[in-house]
Order: sequence, then C-alpha cells, then structure tokens
Amino acid sequence: MAKLGFDKSKKITESFSRERLLFSTLDEINQDETGQLRFIEGLNGPIAFSSSKGYRYKSFNEDLQYINTWSNFFVSIDGMGGMGKEGDGKKAALIFAQEIKKGLDRGEEISEIHKKAHLQMKEKQIEDGGVCFLAARIKNNFLETFQAGDVRAVIIKKNGKFYETKDECLSYKKNVVYNCLQGNNPGEITYQKFPLDVGDRIVIASDGVWDNFYYAKDSPQKESTAMVVKLIKNENIKAAANMLKNFLRVNMSSSHGKPDNYNFIIYDYLKPPSRHLNLRDAQNIRELILSLDKAKGIQGSQQYYPSEVLKSIIKRFFNGELTEKYLTRSEGLREKVLKLATV
Repeated sequence: MAKLGFDKSKKITESFSRERLLFSTLDEINQDETGQLRFIEGLNGPIAFSSSKGYRYKSFNEDLQYINTWSNFFVSIDGMGGMGKEGDGKKAALIFAQEIKKGLDRGEEISEIHKKAHLQMKEKQIEDGGVCFLAARIKNNFLETFQAGDVRAVIIKKNGKFYETKDECLSYKKNVVYNCLQGNNPGEITYQKFPLDVGDRIVIASDGVWDNFYYAKDSPQKESTAMVVKLIKNENIKAAANMLKNFLRVNMSSSHGKPDNYNFIIYDYLKPPSRHLNLRDAQNIRELILSLDKAKGIQGSQQYYPSEVLKSIIKRFFNGELTEKYLTRSEGLREKVLKLATV
C-alpha cells in the first residue's frame, strides 16, 4: 500500500490552501454543549451553526451535528435516551455521526450508512435509545433531505414564503415520534428534494428549536416554522443566528419554555454553480468541486469514480492524507488539481 502523505517537494501549505480553496474546509462532528455560534463559508454561501445542552434540562447534550463543506453535506442529530440507560441517546448520536463521516469518505449511499449505524447501535446494546435526524445535501441547485423523526428543514424564500419537511411525530406534547433510528428498530429514511433559488435561506434544526416556537393546539408545525421565519427572514446570517440563539436562551430559561437540547444550521444559498461550469474550466477548488457535482462522476482507466468519492480524495489530498497518485488522470483531474495547487 502506498504511504500516505505528501512528497515534501509538492506539499501544499496551509496558507496557500486557504487562499485558493475559497471556502471553509470543514469535515467535523460538532459535539459542543455551550451553544457557541460558529460562522463559516460554504460552497454556495455563508453558514452558521450551533449546538447546546439547552437550559433547565440534562447536564449533557444529546444533540450533535455533522458538517462537511467538501460534500455540501450537513446533518442535525437529536439523540434519544428512550427507556434505556442514561447517556444512550448521546452514544447513539455519536455512532450515527461517525458512520456518516466514514461513509461519505467511502462514497456510500445514505441508506447503507443508515444500516451500518443501526447494526452498531445493536452491537453496543443501545436498543431503546436512538436518534432522530435530518441529513441534507446541496447539489446542482437542489436541496436533498434524508429524514427520520422530528428534525426539520425549512427553505425560506426571498418573499417570506417557505417550504418545509414534515415532522414524523405522533404527539408534540408527549414528544413521541413514529419514525426514528434505534438499536431495536432501524426505522425508515424519508427522502425529499427541493429546488433552490439564489437568496434562499435554509434552516435545519432539532425539535429543541421548533418546540419553543409553537403555542397553537391544532397545527404546531406550521406555527413554529412561521414564527422562526418571521424572526430571521430579514436579517443577515450573523444577526439571524444570534437572534435565534438568544430567543432560545430566554424562552428555555422561563417557565413557559420547553427545556431541551438543541442544534441548528443556517445556510444562505447565494452562490449557485454556473450553468457552463466544467472541470477543465474551473479556476479554483470551489469551482472544481461544484463541477464534479454536475459531472456526477468520472470513468477512470480501471474503475468509475462517483463525484462523492472524488471530492473525498481531493479533500484528503489537501489535508495531506493522500498523495497525488490517488487522483485519477482521467478527464484531466489530476492535472487540474495540481495546477490549482501550484503557488
């Protein structure tokens, strides 16, 4: 097996990579408990995200996030302890996040990752505990969502209208869902696809966020979404994220708020890929990654490389984990990456 790492004569410096990539190179499981707001630049625009153990609730956080800017892939995970041991929800959330991280590097489909996470929970005897989740991927002017449970995604249009996924919930008051991933029940993945326009704002959040915005008896989902939209639709992303965090702090700390862990991701879709974008004309790594999405993949001399696998290889190349020999020469990919990596 080839040795991982760069030849010293071809090593890409950190300062160079940041300058040329034009987006934040993040591939991370966020386990923060404090609610710290973080702001990064994605392939299609700015991103804000936060995770917190909340107020007047458990002493630890069962909510996690997975952020992968290389793949334009984001996951909000809400761990559930069920009737099992304390901490099972957090363990289940971490298992799922780790399987997603590994699976994306291997180019696996979400359904395959889902199955492996289920088996991991079962093997570790996290049977009643589990997760609700919503995974989202932005690709070619569309938002794809993969959901189980009551983690929700909302797309806010410039005119204030919005589209949303449907909570898979039996009772909001009792916090009971009819679909989730557990050690004793894999559940199902609900798939949806939404077209995106320039200026759209995407919000993905666990029920700890949404449940603190509804008061109506009949349609809590529509009301809570409308209240969040009204709060943040006219604000820039930093102001919007701060307003959402502050609302949750004040509401959860009061007697009428719902104590819970929470996490949210806000993504402003401002930089769509050019219609004429292609691999050979890419001027930077951001454009190269977006062009791979349009091409869907490349046929190498010995195998076919799906775009997700190619993006993972390029990511690991820039991180110093793989040498250039792992980059296929087909379609001029290796030549293009090395050219963009030349100071």
